[in-house]
Amino acid sequence: MLCAKIVYDEDLIKNELGEKTEEEYKEKIWEEIKEINKKLPDFKHIKKIEITTEEFVKTTTHKIKRYMVK
Repeated sequence: MLCAKIVYDEDLIKNELGEKTEEEYKEKIWEEIKEINKKLPDFKHIKKIEITTEEFVKTTTHKIKRYMVK
């Protein structure tokens, strides 16, 4: 199953979409992902998303430490 963890900037998203709850942001993002999924083969479809404002843990060279992403 292909999942996406999305980190968003609170200030930027509030400017773009207005003052909303995290669930409303998730719904808006999910609508966009559905449109993208239509253009992709089935095995590449994103099935689950998780949104957060917390940055990923990164190395000193600014690469995401994937083994620490849950």
